[in-house]
Amino acid sequence: MMSLPRMRATVPLVGGFLLLAAAVAGPAQAQESSRWTFTAIAGTTDRGPAEDIHADFQSLEYVYNSRCIEYPCPGEMTETGFGASGYPFLLEFRFAVTPWAGVGVLGGKTEIGRTHGYDPDGAYLRLRYEADIMAPMVWFSARDIVRVAAGPARYTARVTREDYARLSEDFTESVWGPVYEGSLSLPIRGAVRFEARAQRRLVGEVEYGPYLRSALFPSEIFPATKADFSHWFFGAGFVVGL
Repeated sequence: MMSLPRMRATVPLVGGFLLLAAAVAGPAQAQESSRWTFTAIAGTTDRGPAEDIHADFQSLEYVYNSRCIEYPCPGEMTETGFGASGYPFLLEFRFAVTPWAGVGVLGGKTEIGRTHGYDPDGAYLRLRYEADIMAPMVWFSARDIVRVAAGPARYTARVTREDYARLSEDFTESVWGPVYEGSLSLPIRGAVRFEARAQRRLVGEVEYGPYLRSALFPSEIFPATKADFSHWFFGAGFVVGL
């Protein structure tokens, strides 16, 4: 259930989106001056939930140990960023209601990173985590170069166990929270533009765990706990006029 602070932050964004959506369905003159664009962005994130998950591993005295039992062997207890556990991307359709404002809808897959280690008894645990996004957006632009946007996002946070235990211990939670972004775009050729973008995604806390040693030895090696999945997304890509 959405917390009261998150609800207060999200409701104004929903209202703004509905107002601009109404403008889209308004006078024909506004329709004639508007246009569609499609954006594809590839990027990376900051550590996000890795901070809490790494701290949870350390509090339980998990350590990185070079005697890996599977290939490839990760080089650090926690790895984040582009390519660490996947390749975050973002796709968006935008509609310009006026030359300086419009609406859009975006969606993307955001694989943030993984954490792994051995507990004091030698049990191995490796977790991969992500927070996918889907959101309607309201945006405002200055000379089609600088743009700011916000919207109520539906986040799908997921923690997946990847080690040799072969247990189905994946934890998924869908939550609502606001997303804020700013971008800078420059023309390349014709209807194609380059765009750099930064987003702040307020996901909030998500519960994950517990985890067991194995199917044959079902003792608990990691308790149920929570991690804050809020994070920054940074990316670059191309905008194409449709």
